[in-house]
Amino acid sequence: MDNDSYNIGKKRSDLFKVVRELDSKGFMCGSSGNISIKIDDNRYLITPSGIPVFILKEEDILLIDSEGSTINTRSDGLKASSEVLMHLLCYKKKADIHSVIHSHAPSASAFAISGKSLDLCVMPEIIMVLGQIPLVPYMTPATGDLAGIVSDYIQKDHRAVLLENHGVLVTGNDVFDACNNLTLVETYAKTYINALSIGNVNTLSGNQVERLNELKKRLNFETTSVTCSLEHSNEPGSKAMETDDNRIKELADIITNAVYQEILKKDKRL
Repeated sequence: MDNDSYNIGKKRSDLFKVVRELDSKGFMCGSSGNISIKIDDNRYLITPSGIPVFILKEEDILLIDSEGSTINTRSDGLKASSEVLMHLLCYKKKADIHSVIHSHAPSASAFAISGKSLDLCVMPEIIMVLGQIPLVPYMTPATGDLAGIVSDYIQKDHRAVLLENHGVLVTGNDVFDACNNLTLVETYAKTYINALSIGNVNTLSGNQVERLNELKKRLNFETTSVTCSLEHSNEPGSKAMETDDNRIKELADIITNAVYQEILKKDKRL
């Protein structure tokens, strides 16, 4: 086996490991979501269309060219993910990324279908590692319109974006880095929702966020500077969220009702 074949085989194996990891976490369900890896400027690995993750085999992962055409010929007619153009445009517009993951992870997707970004000044780690997580306006899935607008955001150095009424997309230096970024986004979204159910969310002040942005520059964290979507004061420990109170209460009511319905279901089974 030559070095090129070995490299492709190794990356295909890495991608398959990440598929299994995301499936086990519930971040990829059925045939939803897609993952790709950049081999070079002309070749990429990507998950096929329409294959549920629980029956996906490593050899099902396709090698494609920069136009999205399959390089490795198969007799069973597998096709690249329907979102292949979105992946390819992200690589074209941001040459230093080497993996893209699109997922319908439930907590992050809940923000996306609520029309909310994750630009929330509450966790320093997210501000440092991921920077801004904006909401990309809705475009029809698997179209050039969606691919174009998402790749424009990625070109602006966003490592993670929410797709309105759709899901989430992350990039990484490799497929494991992209997997880590998706895990961070989903955990962040879930933690924020949990905080809402408790009834209070402390936001970092403008000064605290600015100090984190300055720290990122000193440590060479190549992530976007954060300007939070929620209003906050400049005093440490600010709890000011008045401009978003109605939406927070609505989300809290939804969560409370969902928990209540689960309790009723359990009572009926007993």
